[in-house]
Amino acid sequence: MADIGKKRILAALDGSRASMDTVDYLVHMLPATRAEVVLFTITTATPESFWDIEGEPNQDLTDLWIMHRKKSMEKFVEEARRKFADAGFEKKDISVKIQDRNMGIARDIIRESAKGYDAVVIGRIGINPIARVVIGSVANKLVENIVDMPVCIVGKSLKNRKILVAMDASESAMKCVKYAGEMFGKTDSEFLLFHVIRDYDLKFSESRDKDEMDIEESSWLKITQAELQKATQTIKSVMDQAINELENMGISRNQINTKILTGMATRGGSIAAQAMIAGYSTIIIGRRGLSKVGEFNMGRVCYKVVQLGNEVAVWIVN
Repeated sequence: MADIGKKRILAALDGSRASMDTVDYLVHMLPATRAEVVLFTITTATPESFWDIEGEPNQDLTDLWIMHRKKSMEKFVEEARRKFADAGFEKKDISVKIQDRNMGIARDIIRESAKGYDAVVIGRIGINPIARVVIGSVANKLVENIVDMPVCIVGKSLKNRKILVAMDASESAMKCVKYAGEMFGKTDSEFLLFHVIRDYDLKFSESRDKDEMDIEESSWLKITQAELQKATQTIKSVMDQAINELENMGISRNQINTKILTGMATRGGSIAAQAMIAGYSTIIIGRRGLSKVGEFNMGRVCYKVVQLGNEVAVWIVN
């Protein structure tokens, strides 16, 4: 069984409801003996909205806001610490780091993430939510710019350890499997290795001769069925390897399930839908799969999962 070291997690918090959902998720999901969490907060001298007021912000108003903000964050951090302690985390493994805004909230988090962390976790929407926005600007910037370690975007905090690992035949998918075992192994987590095979377009122009169409469609069906069988066998082999990897990490076989969906319209949409319909709290997906494109930081499937998986936590593994 592989030896799994302690993970150092940077939790970017702003005192919002989404931030407490992030705390609740980490408290529930992380093994208390194998995680070190830094509660990281950026403070600002004045809220952004104050600068919308014509002229210089009123100093008394600014001072009052700073005092209120400080007390609010102290209360937030104390509650977060208590939740981790109640879950069995040692005091030394939960630390708080508060710093003044320097380059900007997202850029300051990115700079901090380079200081020896294994992952960055943030709430999907921060303290200034906008109706119908699927992901906040800070979270979006972290996803786009932190490409050397996993980033987790937390939606709602579901109280379960059901984890969906998005699979394909790429090296990235096997990294996701390994990361899932490292982060959530030695717990009662349930793992689903999930793969989607998209539909083939079998429609032909109705303006063509029907007999000719029947011959071509019959031939096309045979070819596509053969390709589907080949793709299914390939992914089954990959999933067997993934199961062995998880078992080598000490995860019991009865904690691991597999599922292959065929004939679906989109992979990303199907992954997000499976997680939310079946009540999974977590999706783990590679930043890029088989169809990687060099100039993009994130593949199309990963991007769609991030956009649609607003009720789960999405881990993006590099």
